[in-house]
Amino acid sequence: MANIIRIIGKLPAPKGLRLSWQANLIDRSFRRDIAKLRSSNSKDREKLQLLQHEHYTEMSLIKEDQEAHFTKQLIRQARRLRVYIPNRIGEGNQPTEYWEQGRFQGYWYLTSLGIANVRDEIRKELKWRYDRRAHYTSWVTGIIAIIGTVIGFIAGVIFK
Repeated sequence: MANIIRIIGKLPAPKGLRLSWQANLIDRSFRRDIAKLRSSNSKDREKLQLLQHEHYTEMSLIKEDQEAHFTKQLIRQARRLRVYIPNRIGEGNQPTEYWEQGRFQGYWYLTSLGIANVRDEIRKELKWRYDRRAHYTSWVTGIIAIIGTVIGFIAGVIFK
């Protein structure tokens, strides 16, 4: 199973999709093994706990990768729009409530509060850009109407 998971990690597919596939395979594999161990006659508690711990660890690794990937995409969009991104480190060299560092791989990713904050800033910027262009719509519509009227008038005079 580990070979299949590695192969999926190297496929030419978007990283988010590959991580999702890997998470599904890992979860399915461990759940199957845990169910077999639970249903067997030898109720070996230690093996069951070890397998559950391995399942938790593997899923935590994938979750960290997914969170880091999502954060990277969100930060890329925020930088492209030039909106505020919360600082990682606050006063006293302590992480802010917007960022969290993963326990297993050490990736930094946004917390749910940080994601909400950045998304709100992105939405405000996109709305501002839309509103800035929206008043041109009335001008363009008016000009097209005048051009259509003139063409209709000319066509009526010429082909009368």
